[in-house]
This record gives sequence, C-alpha cells and structure tokens, in this order.
Amino acid sequence: MKRVVVFGLLLACSNDGGGTPSDGIADTVEKYCAKAFECMATFPGTPAAFTTAYGTSTTTCVTQAGAPAALQDAIDASVTAGRITYAADNAVACNAFLASLQCDDSAMGFWGPYALPTACDHVFDGTVKLGDTCTLWTNDGSTVELDVGDCAAPNECSPDTSTCVPPV
Repeated sequence: MKRVVVFGLLLACSNDGGGTPSDGIADTVEKYCAKAFECMATFPGTPAAFTTAYGTSTTTCVTQAGAPAALQDAIDASVTAGRITYAADNAVACNAFLASLQCDDSAMGFWGPYALPTACDHVFDGTVKLGDTCTLWTNDGSTVELDVGDCAAPNECSPDTSTCVPPV
C-alpha cells in the first residue's frame, strides 16, 4: 500500500518553505492524506483496503501516517546542529509535484508508479562523514535511520554501529 511509502515521501517533501523542517513534515503528511481522500474513488483496491491504509478520514490518516514527535524533534535538532541541511526550495518543488498528481494509476497518477523528482531527494541532505557517528532514532525496539540524512550521500547510518558506512 502507498501508506507505507508516505514516511519516505514526507521526509522527502517537507513543507512549503516556512517554519521548521518538522512543521514541514506535518504539512506534507496533511497534503498526502488530503490527496489520498481526494483520489479515494479511484483507489485500485477495495474500500476496506483503503480504510486499512488511510483510515476513515483525513484526520485519521494524518494520525496514522504522521512522523512521531520524537522523530520531528530529532530532525530539527540535526538541522540546527548542521548534521542535516534543509533546502526549502526543494521542499516547495516536491510538494508541488505531489499536488500535481492525477487520481489514477498512470505513471503520473497518485496510485501509479510515479518517480519523485530529483528535488525531493535533496530536501534534506546529510553532512556526517564516512566512519563518523551518525544519529539513529529508535521507536518500540526498531531502529529507523534518519533517511533525511545524517550521513553524507551515498553513505548510510549503520543500526549496528551507529556510524556512517558505505551503502550495501
């Protein structure tokens, strides 16, 4: 389901350029959920599958799909500390792309196999160098890398060592 992808999308798109990066994450989740409900009539699954993925309302969807406050705080702290850079202009371009998607399953449809524009890949960029300690966020025993970027590309943060390592 697309709801699984929303976490990556919200981190990629962020906001319309104002407020903190975490404000932008909340803004993107709201836009994503609003788009899902706008496109609900063309959802390629059953109504029950839509409800499972997106909830019964935009508000429910936002609650299900939103980044936890701890992650939002970690992102803001990492931007402030210079471990992540934030490009508001790329956030604007990414959210404009999301708004432009049609309600179908074509290559440019909300339910389709669309590819995010390059700008979405560079809303957040990491600055932590290979071998240096990187930031991880832990929730309920599972470790989720701050894909928004602790490590400078193309490296990634190892959940085992909390250091930036080459991509696997």
